[in-house]
Amino acid sequence: MKSIKETLHIDGTVCLKKRTVASKAKIVKYWENTVYQYLGCDIEVGFPGCWACGFAGFKEEEEEVEVYENWNRQGYLDRCHIVPKAHSGCNCEANLVLLCRKCHRASPDTRSAELFVRWLNGRKSWWELTYKEIADAALELNFSFEDFDLDLDAYKDEFQRYLRLNAIPVGGTLARTTFLACLIEFRELVQGGSSSGKIV
Repeated sequence: MKSIKETLHIDGTVCLKKRTVASKAKIVKYWENTVYQYLGCDIEVGFPGCWACGFAGFKEEEEEVEVYENWNRQGYLDRCHIVPKAHSGCNCEANLVLLCRKCHRASPDTRSAELFVRWLNGRKSWWELTYKEIADAALELNFSFEDFDLDLDAYKDEFQRYLRLNAIPVGGTLARTTFLACLIEFRELVQGGSSSGKIV
């Protein structure tokens, strides 16, 4: 592959030297048929999510929107340069991917598009990353999952609602300790009942 200085992108297209960054919808439209071939990742156009870890946000859509426009509404997704602007990267769709903030911060900012793609393919899933963070949070909260006897499958919708009402994101991010603390509180509510007869 030729470098970005030779005005070719990772997919072999010529750089158009765009001044403004494309919308999320335009980035998805650009990559939807070739993302696996050139970036090695899969995207489902109808289900927005991070192209590295797969995180799909917590907010439920309240209204029907055009499938591409839905990507523009996902505030948790950043437009990320494959080759950063600081290294002469451009704003063309071929130099952009959509990542959650955590993956955007973790992504390599170098001149090498190939290393970026290697990182993109090697990134653990959101569930794997979250599991490790929750295990660390459990240690900090002196909590053992061995003693956790609540069937979350039976209470999935109620817990998600409880989480939305009781967990406060800081800087746009929900700390794993907050998530786990809500899980512990939720379990206590379920096992102890609530005076209103409702969990949330």
